[in-house]
Amino acid sequence: MGNVVVAPPSHALIVTKGGRESRIQIGGRTFVPWLLARCDKLSLELRTIRVESRSSATAKGVMLDVVGVCQVKVSGYKEDDQRVLQQDDNAIRLAAQHFIGATGDYLESAVQATMEGHQRAILGTLTVEEVYRDRNAFADQVRRLAADDMRCMGLEIVSYTLTSISDAEGYMDSLGVTQTQQVKRTAEEGRALHQAEAQMRKEQELLKSTLAVNEAKQKSAESAAQLALAQAANAAQVNMAQARAENARKLEEATLRQKVVVAEAEQQRLKAEADVKVQEQRSALHKMKIEVDAEAEASAALIRERKDAQARRIQVEKEQANVLVEKQRVEAERVRVSATAHMNAEALLVEQTKHAEIRRIQAEAALVEKTKEAEGLRLFAAAEAEALRAKGLAEAAILRAKMEVEMEELRQTAAAYEMYGESALRMEALKVMPLVAEHLAKPLENTDKIVFLGSGAGAGDGQGGGPSAFIADQLRSMQLIGGALTGYAEVLAPDHSASGSNKLSYRRLSIS
Repeated sequence: MGNVVVAPPSHALIVTKGGRESRIQIGGRTFVPWLLARCDKLSLELRTIRVESRSSATAKGVMLDVVGVCQVKVSGYKEDDQRVLQQDDNAIRLAAQHFIGATGDYLESAVQATMEGHQRAILGTLTVEEVYRDRNAFADQVRRLAADDMRCMGLEIVSYTLTSISDAEGYMDSLGVTQTQQVKRTAEEGRALHQAEAQMRKEQELLKSTLAVNEAKQKSAESAAQLALAQAANAAQVNMAQARAENARKLEEATLRQKVVVAEAEQQRLKAEADVKVQEQRSALHKMKIEVDAEAEASAALIRERKDAQARRIQVEKEQANVLVEKQRVEAERVRVSATAHMNAEALLVEQTKHAEIRRIQAEAALVEKTKEAEGLRLFAAAEAEALRAKGLAEAAILRAKMEVEMEELRQTAAAYEMYGESALRMEALKVMPLVAEHLAKPLENTDKIVFLGSGAGAGDGQGGGPSAFIADQLRSMQLIGGALTGYAEVLAPDHSASGSNKLSYRRLSIS
């Protein structure tokens, strides 16, 4: 029989049995038998204690008010040489001897009195300047001096700091003023010493910032350009896809139009070939005519030139005969004339012979020139005939192609008529009906009024005279004209199939 005692990690359980050493357990639970054992709890929590030393004398007798803060706790664990935590049973037993059954205030007052004594002792060994200059050294000395006393009570100092130092005589203020002035003087000297360097650094920083801004603007511009390029690439891809779809549609339309154009071009080609063939025939005929005319003209010109040349040659021969006669006469004269006239006669003979030779040479040159002119005329006529022949061949080919196209159109029309039968004939009849109506109405353009003369049944029965008969005759005439064009006609005529009925109806008539 007993109790189960449970403790948090911040408390230590101390179980005491008769005649045995106390058992210590930090946290957890334990069983405590009735009447045979007892269990006490010892807090291991951290405690913060304010340590004040009023009017504490320093090494030079200056009275200071010092306030420090220390944090202490019962030592529950300690580190061994391998820095492994081990339960500190000795410290817990020492603390249990001093503080089990005591209140928390008792522990704090004991610690406060101990720390204040050590704080006053350390202040008595230091001057105000040393305390003011190095508070950490003062706190370390107090912590080291009080550590042994705390250990004897089973406590450990976790931290100790000096929070404030003051005095009633203003010594600390004066010390602060001196230090403040030194600091201000140092600051003024530093400000004056480093003003130029600060200005220089400012300019350098300004330059760096300007360069950084320019670089950022450049990067922004590059980014904007890349974005624009990406957008343009995306737009180009979209436009390309749209263009491909549009091109596919246009290609399909172009394919259909191409087929139509090819058919039309084929028809035009056939027509052109027919025209070319006809033109070739015409050109051939025209060329033959031109060649005949040119040859006839050239032959006539050549004959005329030969006749002229022969006439000139006869004249030259006649002149030569005259010269010979003159020579004979001169010779006779020479024989008859005395020796004194011999020289004059020879000179005259030489002069006349020279003139006759000149006339002969001129006649031959004129003959050659006329021959060349005749040859040129012949060549020109041949070239003109060849050009006309080529033109005629082209026109013949065009005409032949035209005729072939027309024949192909007629064949296609015949094929269409054969395919569509009466529908095609009706379409052709409808095409010419406006022209027929125009010709039928043309004589009535200048008619002021129409008087119908006739006898028989009244208007409206489809027989005899009157406007109805006239209109019926005109309709039958138009139907017969259409039938002449299409090969058959539907004529409005009386229907005698019903007994005693004169009703008009359409009947188909073949026209051959």
